[in-house]
Amino acid sequence: MNIKELYDFGRDALLNQKFENPGLEASVLLLEATGIDKLNFYKNHDRLVIDSEIDKYKELIERRLTSEPVAYILGKKEFYSREFSVDGNVLIPRPETELLVDKAIIILKGFDYPSILDVGTGSGCIAVTLKDEIPDSVCVATDISYGALQKAKQNSKSNDCYPFFIKGNLLEFIKDNKFDLIVSNPPYVREKLFHKLDRGVRNYEPKSALVAGDNGLGIISKIISESMRVLKNEGWCLLEIGFDQSVKVIEMFELNGYKEIEVFRDLSGIDRVIKAKWKK
Repeated sequence: MNIKELYDFGRDALLNQKFENPGLEASVLLLEATGIDKLNFYKNHDRLVIDSEIDKYKELIERRLTSEPVAYILGKKEFYSREFSVDGNVLIPRPETELLVDKAIIILKGFDYPSILDVGTGSGCIAVTLKDEIPDSVCVATDISYGALQKAKQNSKSNDCYPFFIKGNLLEFIKDNKFDLIVSNPPYVREKLFHKLDRGVRNYEPKSALVAGDNGLGIISKIISESMRVLKNEGWCLLEIGFDQSVKVIEMFELNGYKEIEVFRDLSGIDRVIKAKWKK
């Protein structure tokens, strides 16, 4: 069997189960199983594969056929041009969250030696990226999950970039008036909509990092109400939100006295990120 024939086997298996990108996923998993790079993959379709490569590839395809996300199978995911290790303790970093980082960087350019708090850091992709992009910042990241923090610390080391990590629930244990920016990609899925998520998300990604009560706003509400205590005067709160939550989140900010509230849409035209300034 050669590379092309093995690839066809994997693609057809995924295609038969109606995966959205069978060709791309089959090729990515084949590169992982054989250890060849992309250039040689396309140049050497007739290269013969050995039994151990065939066995490894079939194992990876079988895992994908159960809807296990490719990122978990590979154990890694790219985010903001950096590689992050992922497993079932953390959400897989998503492209839309890069918008959150974009807006955070713009905000932080207005501060000298800014202080950043990343709430619910998960894999650490936001905290590590912001610390790396703004080296003179002080970045603190919290998470209630021990497993998530271990993964975040691993990613901190692999990217040679070192925020401070604290185990705690949201903003608990964080001192008053310390930060120029609070940033978070919190859980915001409604409990009743959880069953509608992609099977790979439902079955493999941590539910506690996805779901936030009946209306999906429980965690966001807590962050907003607590952030007033933690932010410096004229500091910012920047949140990723669900597709239909912008109006209610704006109301929360307004009720808590925030100013200069602005919503940003992702590439799909969905309200995805919201920022607000705290002024005493």
